[in-house]
Order: sequence, then structure tokens, then C-alpha cells
Amino acid sequence: MSLYDIAAERTKAPSKKRTTGPKPTPGCTLFVRSLAYDTTHHDLLRAFEEVGPVKTAYVVHDKKGKSRGFGYVVYALEGDAQAAAEEMNGKELMGRKIQVKLAAEKGVATKRSKPTQNNERSDGPVSKKKTQLRKSLVDGPVGSAKKTLKKPVVEDDDDDDDDDDD
Repeated sequence: MSLYDIAAERTKAPSKKRTTGPKPTPGCTLFVRSLAYDTTHHDLLRAFEEVGPVKTAYVVHDKKGKSRGFGYVVYALEGDAQAAAEEMNGKELMGRKIQVKLAAEKGVATKRSKPTQNNERSDGPVSKKKTQLRKSLVDGPVGSAKKTLKKPVVEDDDDDDDDDDD
């Protein structure tokens, strides 16, 4: 079997994707922020179980294991999640007022102002001059090629010849 054949078989093999567990049902997941950095998933679970049955709760950590100050709570029922979002928002958990809202679905765009076609934004059209200014900041001045700067020539106006020893 040649190296070419081995490589071809590897590309045909199904890719091994990491699974992160069951996908949460839309509308049942809460996004919880402003958590104290020492909050654990058990603390989050206990606090939110008062409203209704919780499937899972977890606090997001960085690569070093430090809490990022936010987490998610997944409820079994959508009604419980909505009730918890209203009831728990602004409550104190481990000395901090938490902010709770229904989590956006993964891959769904949020309400952010993005440029659209024809250089229009949600706050109105952008002038041609502003567009050129933006381009010049990124690409350099409009309509000019990259030029090397030369040292300016300075002419000596005084008649004294300091270089000559007469």
C-alpha cells in the first residue's frame, strides 16, 4: 500500500468531533453573569433549584481554571426558565447581584449595529468622505502608492565658511 493510498483512507475516515453533551432546548437555558469568581456550579445549582427542576448548571472557566464570572443554567421546562429569569435577576448570590436573562441560541445573531449594503448603518448612511477616510486608515491614503520618504535637503544660507581654514 502506497503513502498516497494511506492518505486517501485517512481523508475518507469519519472525523471525530468533540461532543459537549446533549444540546439544550431553546428557551430553557439562562445566561447568568456578574457571578463572584469563587462561585461553583453547585452554588449556582442550589440557588436556581428553588424556582424549578434544573437539568444542569455550570460556571465558565478560562484555560487556567479561573472563573470568567458568568455561567449557564439549563431548566427542564421553558416556563421554569422564564420564571427563574424574572425572579433571580438582580438577586444577590455570594455577595454579588447577578444578572439573569434567557440565553441566545447558538449561532443566532444578536442586536448589534453592523454595516449593511451601500454603507448604510442603523444610524443612517455613511458619507463617501468617511468611507474614504476609513479606507485610508486601513490601506493608506486614497489614490497614492506607497512612497519612501526622503530626507529633506537643507540649504546653507550663511556665508561663513566654517569648513575652510583661511
